[in-house]
Amino acid sequence: MVYLLGSCFTGEELALYADDILAEYYSYLANLGVDTKAILEWQSLVSYAWADFERFLVGWSPGNKKLNAYSQSETQKVLGSEKASQSY
Repeated sequence: MVYLLGSCFTGEELALYADDILAEYYSYLANLGVDTKAILEWQSLVSYAWADFERFLVGWSPGNKKLNAYSQSETQKVLGSEKASQSY
């Protein structure tokens, strides 16, 4: 889903629409009978998927237009949460 969104929308559009699009996606999954626990787990991992997508793009095509403020923000969420969970 992250790859699809990153390919279809600019960073500005993602900032405006990504949460709503993802909410709709999860709603469809729920209506199809996908386990609620699985959906909640996937929701908690979206920022990690963005971080992985950004990591790939930085290594493969550092100037790619898909590298934008939105993907960087999502990556920083992950890096910040990882750093916080490692501090004692």
